[in-house]
Amino acid sequence: MPFYDYKCAKCANIFEIEKGMKETPKGLKCPKCKSPEVNRVFTKIRVLRGESALLNEHGTSGSNCNTCVDGECSSCKSKG
Repeated sequence: MPFYDYKCAKCANIFEIEKGMKETPKGLKCPKCKSPEVNRVFTKIRVLRGESALLNEHGTSGSNCNTCVDGECSSCKSKG
């Protein structure tokens, strides 16, 4: 199920809830101040990806270089 962000009109707390796309949450309250005055806010889309995709994009773990392959890099001299 997707996560949606909400903002409290009373204390400005931003929190997220997990709900179905067509589900309307009933009795939704701010977890911080318990106010029912909350509105959905729209934020950037977050994409969760697996570790292998992140390693392919950002090199091996422990390195900030994006050219690292198999734990060694000729650019940054990292040895995984």
